[in-house]
Amino acid sequence: MKKRNPLSPTRIIFLILILLLPLGILFLIRNDHKEYEKAVNLKGDKLSHALDLIEISFSVHNQLISTVAKLASNLDREQQIHEDFLEKAFVSSHSELVYGMGIWYRPYLFQSDSKRFSSYISYSSPKGGNYAFNYYWNSPEYDYHTQEWYLKTINSGHNDMVLTGPYFDTDYNYITLGQPFYRDGIKTGIITIDIILPMLNDFFSQFDFSDLENIYLITDGDKILYTSKNTGDAGQSVKKFNRDSIVNQYRALKFSPLIIEKETQNSFIKIYGIADKNKIIKDLIRSRGYYYGVYILLWGMMLGLLRYNLSVKRKKMENQILNQENTTLKNEIQRRKKAESQLHFFAYHDPVTGLLNLNALLESEIQPVPEEDKRFLIQIWLDNMKELSTILDRNIIDTLLQEFSDRLIRQCPETASQYRGNGFNFYIISRASSEEETLYLAEKLYDEFRKTIRLHSRNVRLRVRIGVTPFKDSTDLNQLLNMSQSTFSGINQKQINHIYLYDTILQQKRSFQLALDAAMSHSSFVSELFLLYQPIVNTEDKSIAGMEALVRWNSSQMEGIISPADFISLAEENGYIIDLGWFVLEESIGILAAKKIPEDWFISVNVSPLQFIESGFTDKLDTLTSLAGINKKQLKLEITESSTSSGVRFFWQTVNELIERGYRLAIDDFGTGESSFHRLHTIPFDTLKIDQSFVKGISQDSSNLEIIQSILRLGNTMNNIVIAEGVETEEIHNLLRSIGMKHTQGYLYSKPIALEDLLKLKLH
Repeated sequence: MKKRNPLSPTRIIFLILILLLPLGILFLIRNDHKEYEKAVNLKGDKLSHALDLIEISFSVHNQLISTVAKLASNLDREQQIHEDFLEKAFVSSHSELVYGMGIWYRPYLFQSDSKRFSSYISYSSPKGGNYAFNYYWNSPEYDYHTQEWYLKTINSGHNDMVLTGPYFDTDYNYITLGQPFYRDGIKTGIITIDIILPMLNDFFSQFDFSDLENIYLITDGDKILYTSKNTGDAGQSVKKFNRDSIVNQYRALKFSPLIIEKETQNSFIKIYGIADKNKIIKDLIRSRGYYYGVYILLWGMMLGLLRYNLSVKRKKMENQILNQENTTLKNEIQRRKKAESQLHFFAYHDPVTGLLNLNALLESEIQPVPEEDKRFLIQIWLDNMKELSTILDRNIIDTLLQEFSDRLIRQCPETASQYRGNGFNFYIISRASSEEETLYLAEKLYDEFRKTIRLHSRNVRLRVRIGVTPFKDSTDLNQLLNMSQSTFSGINQKQINHIYLYDTILQQKRSFQLALDAAMSHSSFVSELFLLYQPIVNTEDKSIAGMEALVRWNSSQMEGIISPADFISLAEENGYIIDLGWFVLEESIGILAAKKIPEDWFISVNVSPLQFIESGFTDKLDTLTSLAGINKKQLKLEITESSTSSGVRFFWQTVNELIERGYRLAIDDFGTGESSFHRLHTIPFDTLKIDQSFVKGISQDSSNLEIIQSILRLGNTMNNIVIAEGVETEEIHNLLRSIGMKHTQGYLYSKPIALEDLLKLKLH
């Protein structure tokens, strides 16, 4: 595919146009900023012009006051002279702002007989008209000397001009301009001119301030002389100008206030204009929006033309690319179909042998039908292949597996299906009509794979193990595979010639054992145990000599009584035999302690070899018997003959300790193990119990009788009590009595029963 040049002329033009938009807008905004400043300056110029006129007027007044002050220094005390002087000065002001003029002498400056007075001339009303004179004599009748305008002016310097006010009278509001005058170098009084503030409205009406929100004319002390929104009051609502407060006031009215400030050269008076920034900007947008629109329109037209040109070129290029991509896509689709076909093949086939794999078996084979299915699963495990893999090259191993699979296919009937499992396991689904046919096929395969395979100038012999599992014993294929694998573990199998056949009965027994193990681990196990007792009788008269304690288990988990044949051996495997053994011992010792049986009876208790080698067994047993206060001679501990052949040092150490501490020991099932006569001679066992397998057959087999007689002689020689177990008939009882057997035990006398029932038993 041809790569597009990222710096083509079209792209460069496009980028330039994109950049022109913000640059052009920035240019227009910059010009707008200049226009904004120009508009603000224009408003400032208006304010400056108004302030200049006010300053000119104030300058004239200042000059008039200065002239009057110089002339007043030489005035005579005559009243008419004062009137003429003031009248001329007042009329010469020619200002509509001037309301009145006065000459104010310092009170009590002259002697008391001097006729001195202060005179004041003013219009009869603030709007002009006739004027009149007022006189204030050198007396305390009018204390003008306490007024602010007088004090500030009289205390000012030579030739200083003082502005005071504004003052708010009932008739008019005004400000005062004043200057002191001197006679013979002494500050004699002041000259004042009053300027009417309402006249400022007429003065400011000649200016167009419609583009300003408000105008404030203030003194150097920030007192408001005039505000366009408060005419006539000179700012009575706001008498003092505060910039922050004014700004906040306008912001509260949703304005964006801009304060324009101008002041006179002598800083007597300042003027502030309040403008709305937003309004200025809106006016600029209305006046200059046309330029923005035209610019954006032209820019959009150029960009549109460029985009059209680009779209034509892009369409042409896209068609070329599309054709190339179509070709590539077709090739990719073909490649993917081929890859998917290969993936599908390897998903259901073994890549080495080409046989179907376990995925194929689980998906293609019909699920088993319990009790009815006629199919069989034959599993072949190459027993020595793992060993061969460490010796032979990988290629040779692959060739060996291929040769094996070829032979497998040739030996199987067409109705059979072959699969390769995990590792070196192979499976065959046999659809033979009977189990015998399937076993015949398995034997045939076994014989075939015993033959040597010739590979690369060397002979290789495979060792195989073959298991057969019927479909009818499983509920699904996964269970079937697990059952088949168990035939090689020795758990659920029976062997026919060289073939391992899955045995359902063994599997059920194993499942029962697993359930028992789970129930035994429950916390209620020991509390569910109880004891039954079987009598041991004197053979001569069938009177009871003692009894054997036999444990039983009423399991809540298994919902019933469990045979000791099922749980005793399991308890020895999982370790619960220790708790079980102590339960039997504690119960038996409790019976003896409570003296529930005659003193000439004994209780025989079976003790597991595992309990004998438990650390501290003898000490713990001693503690129990001591606390119970029993006669140790009434407690007999039975161990099996197979236990006596144990070479564990701790076992025989425990046996010796028990005998030394006065306990009676019996060897159970004597004759079935390999007891050492040296052990029997050196360790004084109290009792030998002959296994019932010899007893039951003595009436038919004379050899069993000879064995029993030999054991009896051995016991008599060693001063042992000999007990024959398994007596079930009167015939056997009489035969044993005839040869001198003194003690017997068996179902002839009683099955294992509760203690209460045994105590009521009458045998003679």
